[in-house]
Amino acid sequence: MAKDILTALGLSEKEIQIYKAALESGAETVQKIAQRASVTRTGAYSLIRSLIKRGLMSSNVRDKKTYFSAESPENLFRILEEKRKEIQHSSIDLKKIMPQLRTIYETTSDRPRVRVFEGKDGLKTMTNDLLKSKFASLEEFTSLDELYAIIPPRPDDHRQKIKQKFKKVPSKVIYTSKEGPILKGENGVKERQFISKEKYPFTGSVNIYGNKVSLTSHKKTITGVIVDNKEIADTLRALFDLAWKSLKKK
Repeated sequence: MAKDILTALGLSEKEIQIYKAALESGAETVQKIAQRASVTRTGAYSLIRSLIKRGLMSSNVRDKKTYFSAESPENLFRILEEKRKEIQHSSIDLKKIMPQLRTIYETTSDRPRVRVFEGKDGLKTMTNDLLKSKFASLEEFTSLDELYAIIPPRPDDHRQKIKQKFKKVPSKVIYTSKEGPILKGENGVKERQFISKEKYPFTGSVNIYGNKVSLTSHKKTITGVIVDNKEIADTLRALFDLAWKSLKKK
């Protein structure tokens, strides 16, 4: 008998033992069923009552003795359907309270919320977070060599998606590349400044958008962090502006 399936339907391990014993024995006294299921007689009474409530067992009296028997296993499909309906109702109820929960999640504390991501799937999740966010400007430090090694540039890559969604949002990038100043307007960046990889040998990326900062390490294990905190985002945005203006003067 597949215990995992029955457990998923809400039956305990001992309930499964009792039901299996009842299936095998037919109509029997609680003592006989308990012995076959290796359960105490007192415990068997409680388990049988639970199974009767679920419609998986029934009782009848013969010669002043009470006998218990298993009902058809087809009743398990009814239990499955009931659980499906419960989940469906729970899903509807969850959708109703989701706006309230989201508001609490976003405003409960002034402490920075930090989320950690790993691998290429993690990078995709971080990109999706940026695409779903609202912000007035986008600032980025990035090392193109390491980034392109992980995600080679394509006409439909994440930068193009960002450009399409935030056409009117000012975006700036300070980048390094061993190939030199390779970013052009068609790469989806409105303003860009190249810096020497030898002079500034960073290998990750930093994105500042709204009240969020995402930091990504592109070497060895791909790891990313999104920090959601206005003070941190504003501080890093000020540092970016300082670097940007300094490069403009040069």
